[in-house]
Amino acid sequence: MNDTISAYLDRYGCDRRWNREGPAPRGIETVIVIPALAESAHLFKSLESIAQNDKKGRSGAMAVCVINNAVDVSEIDRKDNERTLALLRKLNGKYRELPLAYIDASSPGRELPTKRGGVGLARKIGMDRALELFDRERETPKLLLCLDADTLVEPDWLSVVRERFTSDSLTAAAVEFRHRAGATPVEDDAIVRYETLIRYYVLGLNYAGSSYNYHSIGSTMAVTAEGYAAVRGMSRRHAGEDFHFLNKVAKTGRVDVISGTRVYPSARASNRVLFGTGRAVAEGTAQGASLKYGWNPEVFHVLKEWTACLETHASEDAGRLLERARDIHPETAAFLEEERFTTVWPRLQGNSARKGAAERHACTWFDALKTYRLIRRLTWTVYPPIDLYEALHGLMVMLGLSPPSNWREADRKGLKERWDILDFLRDTVRKPGCIPREGPRHAGINH
Repeated sequence: MNDTISAYLDRYGCDRRWNREGPAPRGIETVIVIPALAESAHLFKSLESIAQNDKKGRSGAMAVCVINNAVDVSEIDRKDNERTLALLRKLNGKYRELPLAYIDASSPGRELPTKRGGVGLARKIGMDRALELFDRERETPKLLLCLDADTLVEPDWLSVVRERFTSDSLTAAAVEFRHRAGATPVEDDAIVRYETLIRYYVLGLNYAGSSYNYHSIGSTMAVTAEGYAAVRGMSRRHAGEDFHFLNKVAKTGRVDVISGTRVYPSARASNRVLFGTGRAVAEGTAQGASLKYGWNPEVFHVLKEWTACLETHASEDAGRLLERARDIHPETAAFLEEERFTTVWPRLQGNSARKGAAERHACTWFDALKTYRLIRRLTWTVYPPIDLYEALHGLMVMLGLSPPSNWREADRKGLKERWDILDFLRDTVRKPGCIPREGPRHAGINH
């Protein structure tokens, strides 16, 4: 086993009480890890979707399902997990031609801890155990693919992802996605607004020249085994584990976007976690107005100027950079002071003797989380949210594109008009070369 992977498992690997049950075939190069909590009605549809992948993609691939719940789970969810485990045992290690293993993190004595027993830990358990399955004798990328138990994939998903990792020597990637339609028009509207909102956010990061301009959605993540081990594995967080994991990975290399295939997350409402798709749909259907607003495009303009400032002036001392930040916007300087910039920056510069090190350290320090915190501060203090479609129209103009003027009125129009806008974002904006990029960018991250 690779030294990095062995060292990771020895020091940071998950508890051995969560053992893998099922086959360990030779020649494994891709493992799909699927956490499942009360998903007996959906998990096997996802497995069917994977099993329908082309033979080339399925070669050397297998799935590992992590059936999980915390000690204090409801009796309904516990019974559902029991049904799922019983069905998995009956499959006897294979779903059609797809080798299939599972991990019981649900039965008495195997439950996840109450405080830190969410989807982050479930993903970590599955990914840690998956590291033991790879054929280390083959000099090919060993891939960990994350999927949710209610997500479907295209028939070329496995082959396209592997081809990109192989041809471009990727470390990690986010696969392009499309949320499926909701069960009702109200759910439809909620998911359309939510996906438009998160695509708008990433567009804003793209405009700003951020190195962290990718979607953080658990069911889209793919990473090499070495890349996973290098950042000490998956975040154990109950929610937002995908965001924090990709944030770590982006600091060590890059997070690419794979647009040649797609995954299709569910639009189901859910209150299991504090944020994410399910929570957004639940709030959108219950409150109606919760997804009507987006970040003011001006926050991305401020972010753009600060990102360029860091890249250009990373060799300057903290005091001078604070002055430059204040010239960009006083709230930018206030944010840096809140983040103890004058204390942290000299230490970073002390480790920047090599050429280009200051720029790399600057990008690593001002990461995806601090980027979000700056945007949130600007939103709270000077640039309050505005109508989502008004904001989107303004950002598209800032990007040098020419969106139809009636986009600005989409909130007052019908669901079809909002679907059309989302389809444009899905099909057009993500194409390479569609978005103009200006100014220098951190060389470690690219698309």
